Order: sequence, then C-alpha cells, then structure tokens
Amino acid sequence: MRWPCPSPGACRPEGEQSLAALLGRLPLFRGLSAEAIGAIAALSAIIEVPRHTLLFGEGAPATALHVVLSGQIKVFSLTSDGRESIVEVFSPPSFFGVAAVLGDGRFPVHAEALYDATVIRVPREAMLDALSSQPLAALRTVGALARCRIALAAQIHQLETLSPLQRVAEFILALPGADAGTVTVRLPFNKETLAGRLGIRRESLSRVLARLKPLGVAVKGYDVSILDVAALRRAVRPGCGRVCAAAT
Repeated sequence: MRWPCPSPGACRPEGEQSLAALLGRLPLFRGLSAEAIGAIAALSAIIEVPRHTLLFGEGAPATALHVVLSGQIKVFSLTSDGRESIVEVFSPPSFFGVAAVLGDGRFPVHAEALYDATVIRVPREAMLDALSSQPLAALRTVGALARCRIALAAQIHQLETLSPLQRVAEFILALPGADAGTVTVRLPFNKETLAGRLGIRRESLSRVLARLKPLGVAVKGYDVSILDVAALRRAVRPGCGRVCAAAT
C-alpha cells in the first residue's frame, strides 16, 4: 500500500518527532491520536537492510510491520520447483506485513532486499496496543486490509486469466505516465524481477517484449517507449473497442 511523499529524501525522518509525523501520514495510522502515534514511534526503529538480505522468511513470527524509506523490498513465495513467485515489490514510501502482524502472527511469504534498503520496523505489540485503545482506528485498519485483499485477488485473477503478453502489456499500461499518446515510462525494477512479479520465466519475458515491438512498444534498459497508448490498450484487450478508447 502506498501513501504520498513529497520526495524520497523527505521520507527519511530525523529523530523521534519526525518519525511520528511520518507514521501519522500513513493511511494505516489515520484516526490514531497523536499520543498513540508517538508511542508507536518511540518503540519503532530504523534499520538498514543490505542488498539480497532476507528481512524475514515464510513462517517466521510476525513481530513487526515494515515501512520502506529507501531501496526496494521484494515479497515472494517459492514454487514447487524452487522458483521465486514475486507477490509484490515495495518501494518508498510503502509498507507491508500488516496482515500477518494483525492476523495469525506468522509471515506467509519471504521478504528480501532487492537493493540496499532502509526500513522502519514497527513492533507488533505497539500496533496492537494502539489499535485496541481506539476502536475507530481499528475499523479503518480493517478496511485498509480488506482493500489489500481485494488488490491481491485481482492480481491472482490476472495471472490466471491473462496471457504472458497481456500481463506484461497491462503492467506497462499501469505505470505512471502511461496515460495517452506517445510516452516513455520507466520500469520500477529490473527485468528478472519483472518476470517473477508477472509469473513468467525470464526467457519468456524476452520473447514477450519482442512480440510487443510490432504493437509500438520498445524497451531499452528501464525505459519503455509506447508509440500509441490507446492502440496498445485496444490490442491487448480484445473486444473492448470503444471502451478502451474512451479510457485514454
């Protein structure tokens, strides 16, 4: 889940007071009193997570939720043949682990730093104490979790029903700036991670990107050029016709 931040640098707090102000802007904490947020901040800690370091593993006790300040954290599970199936990649400013912290207390997935990362660690006890004392905030948190579940269900449905080409195209079309006309947008992570995020093999991704070229899509490094956003939508969403055109 993401929340607004003026700039990456502005998301890094300096001292406990700034940490409380930063946490107070999270949708998860809206409705909590300043005192409750201050108590959470007092028990929270900023930690550095080097690249490729496992933050937690599947089945580990969910002792804290995490807020990403810099870098990227990938959350993934392992398939039966040992491949990574990436559930989400979290960039600043975003947070994760809430469902496990407030649920059965175990993480259902692995979390690893894709690049060097800085995160805020918010202890489970601090969260539970704050929410138990303020029912309205607890209800809002339940609502936030419900929205996360809906988004995850939509992601699973997409993986099950769309072809690899459609998955890649829809991901590109959802990137910031892919609104209309001729645009260049930027991938948020490398192609290996993108393949894992979309549930396809790395070699399959290369073939898909080649098949997207006749549709006006060119990929160079992290930059993706789209010749005509509306035309790409129509091409990858068969049967939508004027509906897709109206969406631009």
